[in-house]
Amino acid sequence: MGCSEHGANAGAFIGVTDAHFRELKRVAFLPSAFARIRHVEIAADGSVFLGGESPHGTGEQRLAVMKLPSSLLKPIWQANVAGDQMSGMAVLPDGTVVVAPNMYPFISRLKADGSGLLPFGTEPTFRTDAKNPDIYQKWWLDQKYPESGVASASYHRGNAGGVAATQDGNLVFLTTNFVKHKTGSPDFDPMLIKFTTEGEILWATHLLEGLPALSDHKSPHLYVCPYSGDIIATMRQHGHFATNLQVGSRAYLKTDNWLTGNIMIGWIGRIDPSTGAVKAGTMYFPDMGTAPIGGKRTANSLFPEVIRTDREGNIYLAGMAAHKLETTLHAFQPEKMGDSGFISVFNPDLSKLLYANLITGYGYGYRPTAMVVTEIGPLVASQITEKVQTRAHRPQLVPSNTDKTTFLSDQTLGKEDIFFSLLPSAPWKENW
Repeated sequence: MGCSEHGANAGAFIGVTDAHFRELKRVAFLPSAFARIRHVEIAADGSVFLGGESPHGTGEQRLAVMKLPSSLLKPIWQANVAGDQMSGMAVLPDGTVVVAPNMYPFISRLKADGSGLLPFGTEPTFRTDAKNPDIYQKWWLDQKYPESGVASASYHRGNAGGVAATQDGNLVFLTTNFVKHKTGSPDFDPMLIKFTTEGEILWATHLLEGLPALSDHKSPHLYVCPYSGDIIATMRQHGHFATNLQVGSRAYLKTDNWLTGNIMIGWIGRIDPSTGAVKAGTMYFPDMGTAPIGGKRTANSLFPEVIRTDREGNIYLAGMAAHKLETTLHAFQPEKMGDSGFISVFNPDLSKLLYANLITGYGYGYRPTAMVVTEIGPLVASQITEKVQTRAHRPQLVPSNTDKTTFLSDQTLGKEDIFFSLLPSAPWKENW
């Protein structure tokens, strides 16, 4: 069960359960390597890679990567690399690990034994902002946009969405700010680039309709579907800029019939890995449920956090909703008790919502942080933030289905605890 090599008073752990999440088979406690684990990757040989921030990093070396055997008994190696906060990690077939920070504009590639960095061609690291001349050319000149009309930005104002490996052995990176007009806009321009381990830019694309215009896109998230090879992306944005992002002709939600206003709504896209073209896209946000104004309904905020797919190509989105999100048949449907987490499932072309379920409990706010899609349903990790409480209403956890919930700790849940939940409460795909 436990791993004493990792210490008894660990602040972070990684665990392996059985197929039904009822029995904890192995657990490794990580007391000193990580202040927070943000990414887990499994290599073809079963090795486990962890990525996050280190409390012991010096100077710019704040990011931590650890390789463990499938047994989790003892770390194989641990390394620190430059960066502010880890936004993505990819393990390539040769065992090397590529790490993308959030705002720091360089991607690092660790050797397979963790002993140091491998260069991207002639460069020690891969530069991810407009000061990379290849990105500058692909981004603006290929779009036939006047070169004199833009200025470089050396940071990712809307955050970086991570790095992922494509099935052809290359890499993709998503961010929401590379370059901008001299007037200051576009302010959060979403950009997706595909590049090789030699640092060659294969393509670069923005996810907008037409040429870049005033935009406000934030907090992107990136995933490569292991079955189709497609790139799946999501981000949030202010509603009054919603027309900038590409949506398909059969999109589940468009903004034409909504008064979105200055709120955060979600966007989801399926992207061709060979060209960067958006194959399907949709908006996603809650209906306020109020009377129409000028013939239009009113939307409310939604915050996408993590995105995944299954073998059939269905797209799973987990996040937070500022207003009670409508759920589907047999889903968990309580009264709003806090900031509700949610999980929603769309068909492959994003034209139909298949399932929507809430993750909520009285006195807590829920923000999903990770998700794995299994044969019996999705497993969601959610950060739990304790809300203001009174004597009469002490916080209590309300899981989606008690008899399918495993509590790995007997400690009282509090601020920034993590709760793992198997969703939904009904048998998976019962209503599809």
